[in-house]
Amino acid sequence: MPLQTDLYASFSDQLSHLIGRAPNEKSSNTDRSNIDSSNTDSSNKNSSLLIVACSGGVDSTTLLHLAHRYCLEKEYRLAAAHVNHGVRELADRDEKFVRAQCDELDIPCLVANLAEANGAAPEPREGVLREHRYEALFKFVRQHQAMALLVAHHADDQFETVLWRLIRGTSLSGISGMRSLSVRQNVSIMRPLLEHAKSQIQAYADSHGLDYIVDETNQSEEYTRNALRHNVIPYLKGIQPQVLQAVTKFAQIAQEEDAWIEAKAEEVVKTCIKFEGNRAIVDISQLHTFTVPLQRRAIKILLYCLASMQWTFDHVDSILQLSHSKSPSARIELPSGLAAWRIYDAMIVAEQGTESFFARGDSSEPVSWALCDKSTILFPNDGSQFWQFYCERWRVPDTLSVSLNEAVIPDVAGIHIRTADTSERIQPLGMNGRKKLQDIFVDAKVPKQMRRVWPVVCVGREIVWVPGLLRTQARLVAAHETAGWKLTVTAPVLNWIAHSNPDADSE
Repeated sequence: MPLQTDLYASFSDQLSHLIGRAPNEKSSNTDRSNIDSSNTDSSNKNSSLLIVACSGGVDSTTLLHLAHRYCLEKEYRLAAAHVNHGVRELADRDEKFVRAQCDELDIPCLVANLAEANGAAPEPREGVLREHRYEALFKFVRQHQAMALLVAHHADDQFETVLWRLIRGTSLSGISGMRSLSVRQNVSIMRPLLEHAKSQIQAYADSHGLDYIVDETNQSEEYTRNALRHNVIPYLKGIQPQVLQAVTKFAQIAQEEDAWIEAKAEEVVKTCIKFEGNRAIVDISQLHTFTVPLQRRAIKILLYCLASMQWTFDHVDSILQLSHSKSPSARIELPSGLAAWRIYDAMIVAEQGTESFFARGDSSEPVSWALCDKSTILFPNDGSQFWQFYCERWRVPDTLSVSLNEAVIPDVAGIHIRTADTSERIQPLGMNGRKKLQDIFVDAKVPKQMRRVWPVVCVGREIVWVPGLLRTQARLVAAHETAGWKLTVTAPVLNWIAHSNPDADSE
């Protein structure tokens, strides 16, 4: 742990290191306003702006003082951001103090008064207040095109975080504590004091005669962190005087190993998970070829790609258990309006409303389509639009389709699209006999819920194509015919079936 007398030098080195690591795209984003709202040129003038989250306490006041020295030396711009929750009686006093500090340093002071903005103070719970605070701080960073948000977390805070997550229950990512550089909602968060003890920060404030305020709620043991801070941690320090250094070192090692697992899991994601908009399709057989820790981490990455909430081990484990379920159509619900369900060897994670198609028990009305070049039609025609068909001219010497999502038919005037009757018998292309549609669905691992609503394409009364599954022997293009129609279909369900049956796209 750095020596007390070297606090600024160590802070300066660490902040420079974090700035060098920060994502470059933050400073080049031009759709945010400047710190000076009267200046409409937002090209690159704020690429060197740092915003310090300042409550007025000793930690954030010391951070603001250090950052001010750094910005003067390195020619960066600086602003302070203060969030007034409106919960405590002395909240307005804190805001006034921070404004005065900024006036003294001649830097902008950005203040968010949540009670005024929302018409009422937020719920006075620790977790709720923290989320509101960060939302307001992130808004400032985006609004003013700042490079990063600086927060005053230190080694003692890290100790509390690791200890609290340990007794609450967490994963390797959680037990490794806070990162010196993290990105949340596309905002870079820097913690340049994370390796320094609270005592070092207090000593710096005292030696430089810094004024600061004391939050009276920091003494209340109604908050879990305060109970750890005032009772548990001092007791542990009495047993092991070097426990702070030990936990700091542990967090650093855990973060390095966690990063290694994350990189390996990203390779797993590329191998067995396919993203399509706001849904993910998991190849279960492929996923299970990897070790369980990598399976968990891949699922965690999947969840964060779909929704930016705080996903827990239980959420990840519930999806992992679903992947091992013996039921080929098992389903679970998740927070943020998501659901996960099985389709044989595929698993879908998507918005809960998107699987309503699978539960449909009715048959859609048939659709008649007068064919013309480069035309499109949707099926069913009730607004649900699960299948999209596209028609274009086919002429010799164009090749005949080998994809089951395409079909070439003779030059007929029109076709009909209707839902399948599973008792119907058809003659698949290349087969001598006839086969029931029910058996074709079973062989293709089409879930039962889909079979009654799966479309078939007919010319007259004959089924010529079961989209995504097979072309029939009916109405083939004859050798003497030089023109016809090429039909192509797209539908989310086809991707899901392809994952359940890798051979489904070839005849």
